[in-house]
Amino acid sequence: MSVQSELDDRVPEVYNKIITAEYKALLQKALLRECTRILQEIPPEREYPYWDVYVGFMIGPKTALKIAEEYIDSALASCHATHPSLPIDPSLPAHIENKCGFLRTAVGLYAIVAHVKHHVGDYETSNHSLHLLQTHFARSAFTPRTQSELLYGRAGLLYALKYTAPLFSSFSDNFKLPSNPVPSAESSHHSHRILRNNDKRPTTEYSSDKINQIISSIFDAIIENGSRTASDSGLSAKTPLIWKWHETFYLGAAHGAAGILTVLLSFPDKVCEYRDIIKRAIDFVLFETRGENGNWMSSLDRGKTDLVQFCHGAPGIAFLACRAYEVFKEARYLEIAAEAAMFVHDYGILRKGVGLCHGVSGNAYVFLILFKITNERKYLEWTVEFMDACLQWEQLTKEGQFRVPDRPWSVWEGLGGAVWYVFSVW
Repeated sequence: MSVQSELDDRVPEVYNKIITAEYKALLQKALLRECTRILQEIPPEREYPYWDVYVGFMIGPKTALKIAEEYIDSALASCHATHPSLPIDPSLPAHIENKCGFLRTAVGLYAIVAHVKHHVGDYETSNHSLHLLQTHFARSAFTPRTQSELLYGRAGLLYALKYTAPLFSSFSDNFKLPSNPVPSAESSHHSHRILRNNDKRPTTEYSSDKINQIISSIFDAIIENGSRTASDSGLSAKTPLIWKWHETFYLGAAHGAAGILTVLLSFPDKVCEYRDIIKRAIDFVLFETRGENGNWMSSLDRGKTDLVQFCHGAPGIAFLACRAYEVFKEARYLEIAAEAAMFVHDYGILRKGVGLCHGVSGNAYVFLILFKITNERKYLEWTVEFMDACLQWEQLTKEGQFRVPDRPWSVWEGLGGAVWYVFSVW
């Protein structure tokens, strides 16, 4: 999510006055230092049990292709040891048959494998990963037990398909698509085909068309799930769409409505089909679930407003509001995004480390996005303010001001998230 290249061209007066050449040099030095630290603490050749995007080290092709390739090879080996059927067989093991999210399942791993392997010229591995996404994991989106949130559910698979969409135009002819890559929930339990490497693949146009069909079907499934849940729970008078995760009506970006709706807004053609109910659901989350303290509830069930982090509270709400503004061009969405960002800033630096999910870097991305939209100087100043805390993470941890996360070097819990953030500003 790097915004630096855009901002250099669009607002040099603001951007270059704050992100000076000297500051960029400081960020570059920090980027190299922190990447080196991660390599030292968790070298790619070391056996590491965490292979998903959330607690792993999939840092993406733009950061460092060679490092990324080494880590994804290690992650693939770990994933295959855990789920040996994944590389060759699209039938779904019982324990993952209803899991397809980007952050906490193999979906995210294979999406990043596809990108990194494509960029280093290993098209066979890249194509195989793309094939798994549109066959193996597409089926898991249509089981009766599949939920719709981002980490484990349908919204995560939608994100993965959007993230990998540019690669499908260069998909080679090594594999063949099933004639019906998106079966019904019932048939997905009983109808599986074993893929063979000597099958001929259809044309590129056929592949792209099928991906659009899969995206459309998953989008429809998320809407149907949200509508049915709202109706069954007696909430239709308040919102036409609501979703559950582990029997809880979460509202935030990780497991809740904010994250799901933000992903849906990434597909404007499909949004047009459901414009009214999607807007009403967005309005409910943004304007009807705010607490007296100015923060947003983490869930409807508990009504608590004490969490201010990407996964729960104002930061995730701000992401949704920004996306709603970009899609619908209504000022009220930008206004509520600004209020959420102000709350995040005034709340201050989190003490849970520098990761993306519940750490400093995840909250700070709110400021970057709002600066990109508004060009307002204060958002870039807040970005630098939070950046300073990320750059001092080790000292602050030693002083006891930061807690040590469970996976302190990972992207979503630890230092890997700060690396993403530094790169985005640099």
